[in-house]
Amino acid sequence: MSCSAYAILARRKRRDSLAVRRWRKRNRLAELTSEQRQERLAELTSRERKFRDQYGVDDPAAVVATEHADYDELEAVWADLSEWQTVRQRIERLESVRQRTATDSSSPSQA
Repeated sequence: MSCSAYAILARRKRRDSLAVRRWRKRNRLAELTSEQRQERLAELTSRERKFRDQYGVDDPAAVVATEHADYDELEAVWADLSEWQTVRQRIERLESVRQRTATDSSSPSQA
């Protein structure tokens, strides 16, 4: 097998592994009660709002790190931006689960 074939197989394995991890995360969220999901969403949206207020933009990609820190403090800004992106991903995951559970509960049950 050529090197490129091994690289393709390795990429496919990583992609499949990522898909499984995302599926597991969504299933764990789906096991929470609606109230628990709402609590998590409130916490996450509060954190997201704090980042927007702190950096004065609506998206972490719009932040120019050097405008918010000296060069020796850039790592802290980068860590904030990474956390902000993670918070947004978690909000999106919660919304996806909410939509799926709303659809599941509104579908006629099969007896």
